[in-house]
Amino acid sequence: MMGIEVTAYHIKDHGVLVDLIHNSLVRFGGCTPAVHGFVNEIRSYIASAYEKGILDPNIYIKVHSNGGRILMRALGHLTDDERGMISAFTFGSAAIIPEGYVKEARNYIAEGDLIPWLGDTFGMMKASLNPNYADIRYVPSKGGPLARHNFEGSYDDVNLQVDQYISNKMKGR
Repeated sequence: MMGIEVTAYHIKDHGVLVDLIHNSLVRFGGCTPAVHGFVNEIRSYIASAYEKGILDPNIYIKVHSNGGRILMRALGHLTDDERGMISAFTFGSAAIIPEGYVKEARNYIAEGDLIPWLGDTFGMMKASLNPNYADIRYVPSKGGPLARHNFEGSYDDVNLQVDQYISNKMKGR
């Protein structure tokens, strides 16, 4: 099984106020340059795979926080076939990716991390009422209330596990 891992797609932090404005634009349907950039990036990975003769590529994407919202909006611009090539792993995401929307979706949430609840209240409620709505995996929190959303704290261990999982999938295990 061949795969292409997208390990980093970083949206520069512009401070809390600008980031909140950006998140709000994306949340309510805005297609910001970050969304269009992500769509173009995903399509370039697909094209690269085809050029290498990989006809059924697997694209692995990991996102944190607002990156989940940007990914969710970008996925809406892709075809069903393109989404069917993507395995998405979210960490404290502001948007829950439901089952069946992409090839594989895992939403990791640190206990006490409020961003998923604040960012996608309805998605979290749906997942709470219907376990088949989304694959949500809770992980232990590290640190106080403000540190629970920090990628370098609560999500370090599970990120390493996801890296190993992706590595094994790319090697065909």
